[in-house]
Amino acid sequence: MTFTSVILLTFLTLLPADGSTTDTITYQKVVTCTGVEKQVLESSLKEAVYNLYDSNALKIVSDKIQISVDIKIINSLVGKVGSPAGVLDFTIDIEVKDEKFRYTAYDFYFTPMTRNRYAKFELEKEKTEPVIEEKFKGRKTLLKKITRQSEEYLDRLNSELRAEVVKEKDKKIEW
Repeated sequence: MTFTSVILLTFLTLLPADGSTTDTITYQKVVTCTGVEKQVLESSLKEAVYNLYDSNALKIVSDKIQISVDIKIINSLVGKVGSPAGVLDFTIDIEVKDEKFRYTAYDFYFTPMTRNRYAKFELEKEKTEPVIEEKFKGRKTLLKKITRQSEEYLDRLNSELRAEVVKEKDKKIEW
């Protein structure tokens, strides 16, 4: 089986209700699975998603698998050790066709974390904001951390989905 990946990291221009333009982050990746039928691909992806996420984060809408994801953004001091900067929430849609699937990550929202008076980190839910390049002009390092860590998360998800598709295809061949 051959996998070919195409990454489209785009900053799309969207028009809000007031007519102004904003730049929001959207990740899209197409994975080609040569020789895998749509039914096998769809069932193996659903099984993989059910194994990776809890049922509250999943929603299956017609031909789409929709996942609500939240990841911690870390201020790394040395290597991977550090304090949390906040939580990034976003949505992933997975669509399946014959011999390929596509996942799209969109609606990125960042909620910062601060220490309370007991020195524990807690979310500042009233400060949740969409990840728009214009709003992060003064916080370029935070925007870089958000994009880097979300890309790493999506790359891990891609490899896990690939492994599940290969495992499921091998199961269908053996009899």
